[in-house]
Amino acid sequence: FNTRLSACGSEEERRAVLAEMAAHGVAPNVVTFNTRLSACGSEEERRAVLAEMAAHGVAPDVVTFNIRFKARGENLERVWESMAAASVRPDGVTIATVFMALLRWREPRRGARVALLRRVLETATHRNVNGVVVVNGAKAICRLLPDKEQLRALEALVAKARGGTTVNMARFPSAAVARVVGGSGSPVNVAGGFLERAGLRLELETHGAGRPARSRPGAAARPQGRA
Repeated sequence: FNTRLSACGSEEERRAVLAEMAAHGVAPNVVTFNTRLSACGSEEERRAVLAEMAAHGVAPDVVTFNIRFKARGENLERVWESMAAASVRPDGVTIATVFMALLRWREPRRGARVALLRRVLETATHRNVNGVVVVNGAKAICRLLPDKEQLRALEALVAKARGGTTVNMARFPSAAVARVVGGSGSPVNVAGGFLERAGLRLELETHGAGRPARSRPGAAARPQGRA
């Protein structure tokens, strides 16, 4: 039933599948509600699904909160608090998603956005930091944190990344990093130094080369061009 539910193109179709589930005595589970939640187009619809989820005694999981963080119109601070109250541990998708959501969150209080960013950075661990988290985190750090904190926060985040993680430097916000380091050296070299110290493998995109130049773990990054 959950597979059929995910293939539905309208709320009417989803309701029909849910009615059939009930007729067969099949109770909805967390996958059922996550599927419905991902199809919601408004905060009101998400609230209705969450209320029904609670009424059925189904506890949210990390996917539930990842969907909510990705949805537009959610209060990120409130969702983060709900996740903590549910004792749900964020994974790499959660961290990466919140970093990007912070950049589009229509919260007039900049202090609230900065405070949540700091909480997310504190939550990041070796278990949930990968290449996407590093890239998205760098964007949030360089957009929201005061200049004097940016370099330290970026280095601390990269240091938590799992060994063997690949980071495509073409996706890295090199202009922001250049601003952080005050123009001292190539942004790729500076960021690459952080990544190499963390034992990450880099893919350095080069203009005109047609393919990435890969560095060896533990070796200094040697970009062939600008990232």
